[in-house]
Amino acid sequence: SALARLISIDSNAFKDCTNLKHIELTHSNTVPSIGTNAFDGCTSLTGIYVKSSMANAFKSAWPQYSSLIIGI
Repeated sequence: SALARLISIDSNAFKDCTNLKHIELTHSNTVPSIGTNAFDGCTSLTGIYVKSSMANAFKSAWPQYSSLIIGI
């Protein structure tokens, strides 16, 4: 079965989602574009999990969230 490919996360998409705990993008071989403030105010967000080989690419593309990006 084919997996859908996430290509972008809009501005303010998850802004102030205080119950959002983590995000898994472990099947992604590309870094989706991200709008401004996409995860701002997500006070429970402890990790954005990505494929280990993609961690540096995510950190470069999403510098505002680089401290949350974890390669697994």
